Amino acid sequence: MGSKDQHVALYQGISQDLAWVSLSKVEKDHPEIELKYLPAYQRKQVEETIAGGSLGKAETKITELAVQASACKKTEQRRAAAEKAADQASKPPVQKPDGTATPDSKPTTAAPSPGPTLTGEEQKLASNCGKQ
Repeated sequence: MGSKDQHVALYQGISQDLAWVSLSKVEKDHPEIELKYLPAYQRKQVEETIAGGSLGKAETKITELAVQASACKKTEQRRAAAEKAADQASKPPVQKPDGTATPDSKPTTAAPSPGPTLTGEEQKLASNCGKQ
């Protein structure tokens, strides 16, 4: 497997070119596994190609990469949502022309974590996100 247009793709053949002839072709494209959401070490492995040995091993590795990319994408979305919520909570109430202020929009009870929910497996992998 390797990269294609900034995402993961499963190739069939040898990851070399002979003169102007490619010795491999894309067997299955995986645009849902974006390289930008993989930790740097995994992104580098994919860009340099990972030999699968067999179709089963390659598909297992693609599944692992998909879960890792999903965990990192959701972690990034959660971080952005938390920052947005914190930014909104820190804004002072707006003064109306009649001198009254808008009600305080801060919740009185604990709010759930903003952003998408991570599965148990994604939670285990989320600590890898952003690591070089």
